[in-house]
Amino acid sequence: MIIKMILTNGFDVDPRVYKEAKTLVKHGNDVEILCWDRENKYTNKEYEIIDCIKVKRFFPKSKYGSGYKQVFSYIKFIREVKNYLKDKKYDVVHGHDIDGFYASTHLNKKCSKYIWDMHEYYDGLSSSKFKNAVYEYIAKKCFKKVDGIIYVNENQKIRYKNKIKKTVLEEIINNVPEEENFNNFKRIGSSKLRISYIGNIRDLKALKMLMDTGEEYDNVKIQINGTGIAYEELNKISKSYKNTIMTGKFEYKNIKGFYENTDITYVTNAFSKDNEKYGCPNKGYESIYTGTPILANKGTYFGDFVEKNDIGFTIDGYGDLKRIIDLILSNKDILELKRKNINNIKNNFTWEKEESKLIKFYDSILSGEIV
Repeated sequence: MIIKMILTNGFDVDPRVYKEAKTLVKHGNDVEILCWDRENKYTNKEYEIIDCIKVKRFFPKSKYGSGYKQVFSYIKFIREVKNYLKDKKYDVVHGHDIDGFYASTHLNKKCSKYIWDMHEYYDGLSSSKFKNAVYEYIAKKCFKKVDGIIYVNENQKIRYKNKIKKTVLEEIINNVPEEENFNNFKRIGSSKLRISYIGNIRDLKALKMLMDTGEEYDNVKIQINGTGIAYEELNKISKSYKNTIMTGKFEYKNIKGFYENTDITYVTNAFSKDNEKYGCPNKGYESIYTGTPILANKGTYFGDFVEKNDIGFTIDGYGDLKRIIDLILSNKDILELKRKNINNIKNNFTWEKEESKLIKFYDSILSGEIV
């Protein structure tokens, strides 16, 4: 089977896309990722092969978070992808997120199957009513074209139930980590309580609150690992914080070391958008896999999951965060109790289970069988 994935980042390396592509290649498929390197970071790597996955990058220049200014570059990306594929044979087009899948709706191959990998809630990307109306208009076109949809959780599947055709195949693929990234995992001891954020740095407000709270203690260490649109500003601010360390961009293959040097993960944000409120963050699943207790937002889909399974704590602002840090410092055994609870559920969240679901879904897509 020949599969063309469409992705609107530079694939550096996008963990979910990487896991899915690697799984499909492992099962004998030819996978090529067509990605938009809008910041032109990989102009020396237009063509690349990573673990037998073909990667082809396109370079219409743009900047993340620049809003409508990106539109013309995005249109150019779509045209370049369309031109690149016009004489090529393929069986499946697999578009990641609404912008990746919308790009695929402009392709002309009627014999191909189209999969929408819905990493996020497309109608929860913005707090602007106008922008959400635009996303809804785009989504209608996507729903008409799609043959199969991959969701990130059950809540997402229920949310869009009435928008899809009866013939559309559906599957939930949880964004859980692969075992190989955490082989021989062993937590490193520390005299300080280490609270870590590991991932895409987008929410300045939530991370600054963590840094501010950490400054009130001598025996607390705040670790912020990753990069993103808020990184530059946050990194500049962090210079005046004695208890905060920022490590910057990292390769996913090195992620194990961050969790080995962590006591509790900070999986929170200012949840002003539905994606923050109803999503299941990758770092949450990584925390479960590594047996690391979690700090999550109260009143969110993931926060409810943390409370239900007693695998961490939920917070709703500075007061809750300070109270929980005080609680842990006065009774560190509480973290061990949370780790035991995590161990009771962690076997439910393995990539091996998700891998078999993905392959079955693809087989059904080609056969036309509704699962």
